[in-house]
Amino acid sequence: MISCRIIYAGSEFMNPILKTEGLTCSFGGLVAVNSVDYRLDKGQLASIIGPNGAGKSTFYKLIVGVQTPTQGRIYFNGEDITDVKPHRRVEMGIAKSFQIVQIFADMRVIENMAVAAQQGLTKDSRMFYLSSWKNSKTIQKSEEILGRIDLLGDKEKKAGSLPQGQKKRLEIGMALATDPSLLLLDEPTAGSSPAETQMTIDLVKELSKDLSIVIVEHKMDVVMKLAERITVMHQGRIIADGTPNEIRSNELVKSVYLGGSDA
Repeated sequence: MISCRIIYAGSEFMNPILKTEGLTCSFGGLVAVNSVDYRLDKGQLASIIGPNGAGKSTFYKLIVGVQTPTQGRIYFNGEDITDVKPHRRVEMGIAKSFQIVQIFADMRVIENMAVAAQQGLTKDSRMFYLSSWKNSKTIQKSEEILGRIDLLGDKEKKAGSLPQGQKKRLEIGMALATDPSLLLLDEPTAGSSPAETQMTIDLVKELSKDLSIVIVEHKMDVVMKLAERITVMHQGRIIADGTPNEIRSNELVKSVYLGGSDA
């Protein structure tokens, strides 16, 4: 079996979906992301881990365009998107879920999904008003995705009434509704019960058959079950990259993140 490290080392022969070169983001004297060279090949299911303040969330913000880099470049499917607006990146195929769930709590589950599902179905911006979301294509797409994330039976419930794990899956579904080719997940199991966590693991595994996925996650058991490749950040830099087994045995990673030699 070929390890992910070998795949990564030979990735000049593969087609990357995401690549950064010298990506840096500073806030005054604080360098949150420090000259990061990152590459994700098409079809990979990867994870980025690191202690709080390592730069993971800022790195995500740079990829989706809500934060502007101080220097460096970002490439998506070979195209330089460093200066591309966030909404355009969504149209190009980049979607993200959030660490703190971002849903419309007072709206029904189906309405939440429909707001996202309108992306790509029409160029008419008026479709994003609730008064005009009820068309057959939007409803069909919304229900298909709700079925995929096992929430179709809850479509008439208020989104805010769902348990945390279901809210997380709804948000993932809303990201899927934009038809991404790259899905960035930020702590997708945070606050979830063990049963909900396993459902999310199963969902991400299924989604990885069709999408390139990067997960930021603090639950190491989740990371080890899911990721083919793990990148470790510390103080804004990448300090390690490899397979789960390689990361487990990396002494530097143990010392700065996993809690010592017995981690």
